[in-house]
Amino acid sequence: MGLCLHTFPIPDAVYEKLFKQLDLTDFAKTLMVAMSFNQEVLGLRQFGIFNAGAPFLSDLNLILQIVIATFLMVALFAVARRKYAAHGVIMGCCVALNTISIFTIMIPSLLGLDGLVSRLSTRLSLLVVTHALVGSVVEILGVTLVVAWIVNRAETDNCFKRKHIMEATIILWILEIVLGIYVYMTLYPFV
Repeated sequence: MGLCLHTFPIPDAVYEKLFKQLDLTDFAKTLMVAMSFNQEVLGLRQFGIFNAGAPFLSDLNLILQIVIATFLMVALFAVARRKYAAHGVIMGCCVALNTISIFTIMIPSLLGLDGLVSRLSTRLSLLVVTHALVGSVVEILGVTLVVAWIVNRAETDNCFKRKHIMEATIILWILEIVLGIYVYMTLYPFV
């Protein structure tokens, strides 16, 4: 048995299959191999919802990000209607869902990318790195804002003091979702 990842023993045959498929000169192929490796470790097959070649977890994450984007819009409508408590709860749920997605799907996929740094000149690698950096900033800001809201829930004035940070966060979050969808469409074109 090979490496044990999150208490899942990984058979040597899986490693051999992975290394036979790796083409370190083609970042897009390396990314797809890493995603399929995550799928195989978790016992999932590649049967994409939108594209038969896309890993199931990638499709599931795409759907989750679209749901999060929809809830972000609902949260903005709640603010427009001066329903600040509802806005806070919805945003808290969005941050929680995004955090789960980041730690269960995105980071494991990113960690499986050999040669990412050495190929920063390719369009796809720059796109993935930009998506990861913007996503990291959004996650940090989102968690910070939600924690600040939970701690001072009774005082809505404190929220208004952070309005500009909230506006920047929502703009970056929407940009990050669009970048993520573009990464997906680059790797797994809809057919």
